[in-house]
Amino acid sequence: MNSLDAIRLAARSLKTIILNYTDVKGRNTVRECEPYSLRPGKDGTTRFFAFDYLRGEMRGFRMDRIAIAQVTEKAYTPRYQVEF
Repeated sequence: MNSLDAIRLAARSLKTIILNYTDVKGRNTVRECEPYSLRPGKDGTTRFFAFDYLRGEMRGFRMDRIAIAQVTEKAYTPRYQVEF
């Protein structure tokens, strides 16, 4: 399953997702998130918006920087409207 399919499945199932993500400075991080939406970015990329447990807030992640996305078995109660 590719990252986009995993994110969509997690959102429809209200399960958190684990991302292997490379930030703008090239640092690799692992993030657990609540998925909420996908939107086009101003730079032509697709952005994934989620509540990031590491940062404790909503964050946007560029899809082209997500190496791996894995659906967990951990359910969440949405804080915002899920748009998938």
